[in-house]
This record gives sequence, structure tokens and C-alpha cells, in this order.
Amino acid sequence: MTMVGHRNVLIIHTGRQTYDSLGCTGNPRADTPNIDRLAREGSDQAERV
Repeated sequence: MTMVGHRNVLIIHTGRQTYDSLGCTGNPRADTPNIDRLAREGSDQAERV
């Protein structure tokens, strides 16, 4: 059985964090390379929740 067409879903929920706390959302001082990579390779559903 192959998993062709199936997608992985990763939901990251944080509390007490402003939108611009991460490098991928525009903070030039935030060093968040792994989260930035996830953001580049995935899709942002923040406005759809």
C-alpha cells in the first residue's frame, strides 16, 4: 500500500505570542530557522481558523 496523495498535517498552536515574534513573519531579530523553513515549505492557515 502506498501513501500517494496523502498529506501530513502539523498544527502549531502557541499562546502569548504576537504575530511578529518569528522570523518568517517579519521579525529581523528572531532566529527561528526551523519554523521559518516549515513556513516556507507549507501553507499559512492563520487567517482561516
